[in-house]
Amino acid sequence: MKTQVSFALALLVALAIAASSGATAGGPSGFHFGVILPTSATDLNWSQTMAAASKDVTKQLDAKLSMTDKVFDPNQARPLFDQLLAQKTKLIFAHSFSFAQLVKELAPKNPSTIFVVSADGDKPKANISISTFSYLETGYSQCWLAAKLSKKGIIGNVGAQKVPYNTEVNQGCRLGAKAANPKAKVLEAYTNDFADQQKGREVGQSLLDRGADVLFVSGGTDSSLGALALCGARKVPCFSTSYDNRSVAPAWVVSSSYIDWRPWLKKTITDIAAGRYKTFTYDATFKNGGLKATPFNGPSAKVVPTSLRRSFATLVKGLQSGAIKLPASKTHPGYR
Repeated sequence: MKTQVSFALALLVALAIAASSGATAGGPSGFHFGVILPTSATDLNWSQTMAAASKDVTKQLDAKLSMTDKVFDPNQARPLFDQLLAQKTKLIFAHSFSFAQLVKELAPKNPSTIFVVSADGDKPKANISISTFSYLETGYSQCWLAAKLSKKGIIGNVGAQKVPYNTEVNQGCRLGAKAANPKAKVLEAYTNDFADQQKGREVGQSLLDRGADVLFVSGGTDSSLGALALCGARKVPCFSTSYDNRSVAPAWVVSSSYIDWRPWLKKTITDIAAGRYKTFTYDATFKNGGLKATPFNGPSAKVVPTSLRRSFATLVKGLQSGAIKLPASKTHPGYR
């Protein structure tokens, strides 16, 4: 009898220890995943959205993270993918459209690894899934607010490059600006560079010289920081994408529609660790909480009247509910 009781107690203790450590069968504790970023992990834009989310989720799940940044060229990225694959990494986030072709080449040769790539225009297949965000909602929301604040009705749009994600963000921008002010005009220009902040500043200045009195910085990469800094220097209301980068010019970067990958990332890792993986496309939107607007709680809040804050909140709710109709995405058909 004593032996049976002792065994039962020992079993209960073992189960308790396993539960507290997250080491139950199929659990995410110790799960190894990789992240490869095209620009700096501290770019206050696209790459930092994933870098910050990955670090947070790694702590929450007691997982293992291998992350590399500043790798846009797929030829330079290949050895990094090879290294992760040699380590039998179960999940790799290829966080750039520039990696799409490389992933298509590597995935069939490595069926036990799941690749999640931020590819534009591609469909998920087998062990390749897609992560993206609503370019239309991002541009629409920020340029609606920009048009409401513009005294001239002229919005300058500083893009990074004329690639699908940026052109669709810009489409959303034009729609949002017109919804706010039918007479609004959007001036668009590109830095044609994802890293050079000086180019971002120069393009932003060129748009101000052409008459813009507010700037929407739509590129979402390191080069965007130059344009955002210009807003602070010139005291011009500025709006951005991907990340909460109000710290660049606290009094003048008014708003951003930023991406919060954390809930989705946590669920994705948990599902894969438990053997529940199914090929997917994840589109971060206001409705599913992957896309959020920065609150009006910093120095730049003085730029936005209380009544306009309420109107903007109503606009976001309209995007969440679908009451505001947007055209179908050409970049990601079937998604917002």
